[in-house]
Amino acid sequence: IHSMPLIMEVQSPPSTTIGYVVQNWHPFKPKLSILGAAKETLLTIEGPFCACSCCGDVDFEVKSSPHLLLYVCIAHHWLLGRGLWAISICECSSSPEGHCKSFVDQPIGRISKQWSGLIKEAFTDSDNFGIQFPIDLDVKVKAVLMGACILIDFMFFERSGDGDQRCSVFG
Repeated sequence: IHSMPLIMEVQSPPSTTIGYVVQNWHPFKPKLSILGAAKETLLTIEGPFCACSCCGDVDFEVKSSPHLLLYVCIAHHWLLGRGLWAISICECSSSPEGHCKSFVDQPIGRISKQWSGLIKEAFTDSDNFGIQFPIDLDVKVKAVLMGACILIDFMFFERSGDGDQRCSVFG
C-alpha cells in the first residue's frame, strides 16, 4: 500500500503541463482521476477488485466525471449512402431539444491489460494494453489517458524488486 497517493504529471512539450493522473484512495478498488492542466477533474478511472489477469483481459473503466456534466450529441450522418450515427461530446450547458443526452459518471472508454497467453504471461514481464475512448475526445485528454495506462502498468502489472507482482490496492 502506498502511504501517499501517486500523482503523474503529463507534459507536452516538456515543461508544459497538459494534465495529471491522480490515484484516489479506495479501500478495495483502484481509482484514478484524470485532471486537466488547471487540476479540474475531467474523467475518472475505476479498476476491478483484483487486477490479476488469469486467462482474460483486465478492464479499467474510463468514466465521465461526476463533477463535470457532459452531454453527448447524437447526430445522424450519411456516409456512402448509409445512415450512421456519430456520437460526440459537446459543451452544451443544457440539453437542447433532446438531441443531447447527459452522461454523468457513465463509462465512455476503457483501459485494458490484454491477456497475451499463458507462456508469455508466466515467463516474461511484457504486457499489452489497449485504450478505448471517444474519437473526438480532446487530444490532450487522450495523452493524459496514455499516461494513466503507464501508471496502471506500474501500479499493478510490473514486478516489484522482490519479484512479486501487485494485483490489488492491498499490494
